[in-house]
Amino acid sequence: GASIAAARELHPFADFVQADVLELPVAEGEAHAVFASRLLTYCQDLELSLTSMVSALKPGGVGLLCDEDARTMQVLCGVDGVARAAAARASVIESAVPQPFAALKARSALLRRPDVRDVKLEARTVVVFDTHRPAGTDEITVNTDAQLLTQAVKRGALAEKDAGSYLATIRREVGTPSMIQIATLLQVSFTKA
Repeated sequence: GASIAAARELHPFADFVQADVLELPVAEGEAHAVFASRLLTYCQDLELSLTSMVSALKPGGVGLLCDEDARTMQVLCGVDGVARAAAARASVIESAVPQPFAALKARSALLRRPDVRDVKLEARTVVVFDTHRPAGTDEITVNTDAQLLTQAVKRGALAEKDAGSYLATIRREVGTPSMIQIATLLQVSFTKA
């Protein structure tokens, strides 16, 4: 996607590949680095995914795995109910993904591996100002959030009014202020032994 194109532009002498983690298009021990962003949460088999990434690395090669911790997401907004809706949305996501605490699980799994060293976990606070998004958020995002909030309402975890406030805010309807999202990004780094 766009991030691969940007990386290629910044580093024209490096090769960047976007692929299924279980079908990496590199020979075993060929890669200098592996990077995964927001992938681990969706892996059905975290151990197998980690094995694939570690196997692709040369000895001394590095891995960087980044994932959000949905439990830490907060939303600041002047519209009543938006923060409650954001928390309910995060709860629905956490209950639906195969690996809700993927970065922490990946760190533990990597620490047990004899072919990996220098395993580190770092937390970064990420602040996203919605004013950077163009007015009229794309419909895919709105539809996805609407589905998540509908599930929260059905579970009794959210009032319909709060769901409506959240959707109006992300759609940038007239009279709604923008919101600020704060989350923790967990980064796991390691080196192949």
